[in-house]
Amino acid sequence: MGLVLRVAPPRGAAARRCLAVAGAIAAAALVAAPVPEAAAPPLPPTLVRHLQAEGFTSADLATIAAGRAVARGLPRAERDEAGAIGVVRIDLPPDVFADRIRDIVRFEQGSGVSAVGRFGQPPTVADLDGYTVPGGDADAIAGCEVDDCDVNLSAADIERFRAVDQRVAGGRARLTRVVRQALADYVADYQRRGNEALVVYRDRSPAIAVRESSARLLHQASELHLTSPAVRDFLDRYPAMPLPAGADQFFYWSVMTFGMKAITRVNHVVLSPVTTDGVSGYVIASRTLYASHYFRDGLEVKWVVPVSAARAAFYLVSVNRSHSESLLGLKGLLLGGKIRSSARAGVERHVLHVKDEAEHGTAK
Repeated sequence: MGLVLRVAPPRGAAARRCLAVAGAIAAAALVAAPVPEAAAPPLPPTLVRHLQAEGFTSADLATIAAGRAVARGLPRAERDEAGAIGVVRIDLPPDVFADRIRDIVRFEQGSGVSAVGRFGQPPTVADLDGYTVPGGDADAIAGCEVDDCDVNLSAADIERFRAVDQRVAGGRARLTRVVRQALADYVADYQRRGNEALVVYRDRSPAIAVRESSARLLHQASELHLTSPAVRDFLDRYPAMPLPAGADQFFYWSVMTFGMKAITRVNHVVLSPVTTDGVSGYVIASRTLYASHYFRDGLEVKWVVPVSAARAAFYLVSVNRSHSESLLGLKGLLLGGKIRSSARAGVERHVLHVKDEAEHGTAK
């Protein structure tokens, strides 16, 4: 047998010092040891498949699951088209978020929107209380002619607005009254005749029919094809088809700052319940019926995908598509990349803004 060396344990004061040192070392080790983070729940499989089809990587999906926003540009089907998709997790029950969308006047306030109002069914001029023609548009209208105007307008509205003499006392106020009436008439006509009533822009040549360009956006909206073909068909054939079961709709106007100009917009919104992987959420489609600058049309789809069956949080998928004359010709060659990059960045800012408002209630 080999030699076994035995060491007697310390006693008395020495023992107490050893125990104290050992305790301190153990405590330090516990403090220094990393605490494992709770694994982020996996994204719903239908959402994962859709995002992968739109070009999102595994790293993107992990970033989204961790609560951060990711945005990507969408492939364009046409030279004058721009589109982007942004995704972020929002810690709010989906039903609460849907109620906030329904209260569109409060929801839209802030973040570059200076005025907003909701149209009735049927609309009236009183629905536009608070709307004033932006100063730059009033100046441009004074010199407008068909096929030569710096505001997106139909031929009839160019003649109608230019007939207002803004040089006389109260001229600007009268122009605002005439524009308010024109917007109310336009929405009323759309509510009666649907897509047949959509504006044909004649501010430049060639004329642009929103009915045709907006229909193309609807057919390209893969997220609507996936979540609610009924909403897509309702908008495509409005008002011939009934609202999808459980859905509601509304119309609103807003004035927002984009680039160097104030944009007057009119939108038709459809909010419909949808089920994703067995859990109920929503799809909200907002179709631009009129825009005074930059964009000729637009389709924004918000897909609300609950994180789990508990429905305490959801993933917001926000998709924007539009056509813009700025993407055509020499300007498109020079600025197209920047415009599309701005669209991607704008969607990312938007979903982060919605997340902040929803979770912290800074303005809602």
